[in-house]
Amino acid sequence: ESEPQSSPLHPHLERKTTLSPNPRTSRVLSRGSIYGGRISYLEPRKASVAYRGSVMVAIAREADSIKQELQQGFIGNRVFHISWAVYFVVLSLIGGFILCTSDDTSFVDSLFDSTSCAVNSGLTAVSVAERSKASFVWMAILMLLGSGPILLLPTILFRCYKLKKHIPKMQSALASLETPDSSKLVILDHLLLYDASMVSAVVILLYVLLFLLLGTLTLTLAYQLYDMEPALRDRGFTFFQIALFTAVSAFTNSGILLSPDSLSYYTNNAAVLIILSIIITGGNVLLPVLLGQLCQCVRWMSRHVLGPAHRWTNALDYVLLNPRLITTHMYFHGENMYLFQFFLLSNTLMTIFFACVSANREKMMQYGSNSEVALLGLFQIINARHSGFAVFNFRDLGSDVLFMYALAMFLVPVPYIGVLRATSQTAKVDESEMLLVTVMKKIVFRVWFLRLLVILALVVCENHTIEDNQEDVQLWYIIFEVISAYSLVGVSVSAPGTEYSLSGKFTTYGKLCVVLAFLIGKNRGLPELSDPVIDFTFPELRNALDQYDKLAKIGGAIGNDRAMSPIELKMIEENDENIENDVGNVDL
Repeated sequence: ESEPQSSPLHPHLERKTTLSPNPRTSRVLSRGSIYGGRISYLEPRKASVAYRGSVMVAIAREADSIKQELQQGFIGNRVFHISWAVYFVVLSLIGGFILCTSDDTSFVDSLFDSTSCAVNSGLTAVSVAERSKASFVWMAILMLLGSGPILLLPTILFRCYKLKKHIPKMQSALASLETPDSSKLVILDHLLLYDASMVSAVVILLYVLLFLLLGTLTLTLAYQLYDMEPALRDRGFTFFQIALFTAVSAFTNSGILLSPDSLSYYTNNAAVLIILSIIITGGNVLLPVLLGQLCQCVRWMSRHVLGPAHRWTNALDYVLLNPRLITTHMYFHGENMYLFQFFLLSNTLMTIFFACVSANREKMMQYGSNSEVALLGLFQIINARHSGFAVFNFRDLGSDVLFMYALAMFLVPVPYIGVLRATSQTAKVDESEMLLVTVMKKIVFRVWFLRLLVILALVVCENHTIEDNQEDVQLWYIIFEVISAYSLVGVSVSAPGTEYSLSGKFTTYGKLCVVLAFLIGKNRGLPELSDPVIDFTFPELRNALDQYDKLAKIGGAIGNDRAMSPIELKMIEENDENIENDVGNVDL
């Protein structure tokens, strides 16, 4: 039963399937398995004839897809991942050059701060007190250009652009009587995908604008409850400017503020801390949940205003039924609840631990009573998992609390990447079939291994710095800095008397190692090669349109009053047989 099967539709299928196992192939074989690179079946005698026939057709189509991917080569199959990496490198270099010319800072320090803004990290090598207003404008632009919600739009719009080129041909194929029913179903699915992608792009843009607008307005009102920070007032900032920059930094999870003291001035302003917590989570862990709810609201409005049969209402229905075919940040209800429950449970446990170990600690009493310190600890935990805002001086915290924060930063990408990897294999399957445990184990190992490599390189570069400043720069602080840089969080155990991150005391090679950690961390969590979100070739649509072209040519030849050649007669017979097989499998 484990002998490789051959398909009557593809005589060379056995040769094609001796390639290395492909995730897309394994996704189609929901009841099959791959041994040694060859496709075989589990208990085929128990499977029905209809099931075996449909799987054979699926294998044949996947084998053609594999062949096309190999013909494209290494780069052709990884355009998205290479473009992503090049985009952040170029953006960081341009930002570093602008910051270097705007302020009197070295290019390495400017490149460090520019990369930190572009990848939404928050670590700085230069105090923000030394930055000009023009630099803050460019830093805000860098934060937005590198933020996760904004970067969902280029991929969606590029897929719409690729699909739009096929729309006239798809409409002609749908109107033609010669197009098989199976091809028409594929074409209709891609037309819906085009409409759904356009609608989802509008919803995402609306989501970003709503958060930035409401965040800026509410923060402006909250800041006016107290006097403005003297350092910012002396530099000529207004409440609106402070609120706008803070809202952008919070929504993008960058953690950079106009004040070098971060949020220490607002520890007693509960309104500011609550609003920032909502903005931070809305731009990160709760983004899939809130984005799905916004789609629900827009669909409800569309059904009542435009009607249930309207084109855009159908597109929104498609988005909610197939969220992972549209973008990487929209999931089914089950995955959204998993992320939300993980967020609540992890923050609750860490807050309880923080309250227990920080109670009656001498250095923590300066921030208020035990209950006030516990609430500040909750806000700091949210920031230690996502953004880089700080209400504490991290040198006042004990090693146990720093270890907890390091663990929180380490676990930041695990739940999201686990859901992303699992749903990429079940884009049209119910969420109950996800293999989250297996996927997350691989992610944890990979993340820890990369961080160890960066820590090793940084320790080698900063060996003399550690020896010369044993109190200010310790090995544990360097490990904490690397974890923060790789996780794109931005909290730091800054050296005493400095207004920048610990990385600012590193040598040039050490800062470049942290920049490398930024870029590697930004490239984590990308969709796999087989993810439908980054499929810009649409092989199923291409095959359906090719079949339509062949049938159109044959139909034109039949319409002419001339004798057909033996080759044309053979093509007619082969296409008739393929159409019968495709229609039969669709019916089964």
